Amino acid sequence: MELNRVEKIVYNLLIKQKKPLSAYDILALAKDAGVKSPPLIYRALKKLASKHLAHRLEALNGYIACQDHGHQHQHHFFICQNCHTVFEDDSNNLNQAIQESSRLNQFHVKRSIIEVLGLCSLCQV
Repeated sequence: MELNRVEKIVYNLLIKQKKPLSAYDILALAKDAGVKSPPLIYRALKKLASKHLAHRLEALNGYIACQDHGHQHQHHFFICQNCHTVFEDDSNNLNQAIQESSRLNQFHVKRSIIEVLGLCSLCQV
């Protein structure tokens, strides 16, 4: 999978971080590599998402690297509201329930992203 220089920089920043990053977080980190333009960051994020290398998390308005990168799959995220740790899951049970419900309702699913908010085991203490 071929990425341009800015896409590689953004992807590597996402991989190194354990927490979601906003586009402006990425911009601040990418300045050392000479990337100083918000539109370049947004274009890189859009391209990474289209290649299934990154995900946008609506609840946090941030991006993370895909843990099962490179192919399209249903996205389910468990997000800690305290520390913002994110666990990506692609449970077959949940996928099957969505498929069955869409079939029963004669609904064609084009994309499914589920974000479950709560507290991780460390923050529950």
